[in-house]
Amino acid sequence: MNWAIFAIGVTAAIFFLCLLRAWPRMTRAGFLASLPQFAISMLNGAAPVRALMDPNYVGWSFGMLHADKGMDVTMQAGGIFLAGIVSGFFCLLNLTGPAMIFVAVFDIVMLIVLGVPTVQTMIEDPSQMKIQFGEYLTLDPWASFLFLAILIIVPLALAANWARRRAMMKKAEAA
Repeated sequence: MNWAIFAIGVTAAIFFLCLLRAWPRMTRAGFLASLPQFAISMLNGAAPVRALMDPNYVGWSFGMLHADKGMDVTMQAGGIFLAGIVSGFFCLLNLTGPAMIFVAVFDIVMLIVLGVPTVQTMIEDPSQMKIQFGEYLTLDPWASFLFLAILIIVPLALAANWARRRAMMKKAEAA
């Protein structure tokens, strides 16, 4: 089974369901802020299921986080997958207050988890930089760096700032 296609398909289906549910409240800023959340979920969409189904699964690594086979992978990757889905849905709903604190904290944690090792690897040994989507697709070092920087890290930083500002808004201001 191509697990990359599985992860993309599952995340895309959830994204479109969230879009349909959030449509009346959604704003352009909320839509854009949701994209890195769903991207992180997509990157972690296959590992939780595969770790349960495949006894030979080699483990999981996501930035600073690592887990061996089995339930450790399912718990860590699955937790990130679900937190990304929830954060993205909160962004699409254009919420304020505590929900956006959750989004801002998730974004900041993911910035640290992904950003620190990305910068460190690119400084120390760029040839070690790689992203693997299962065994069928591996990005080379510069493609991996650009993928993370342009599609994840910079948008996460912008989304974290947007969520922080929305967390401090009162409902009357947000309308």
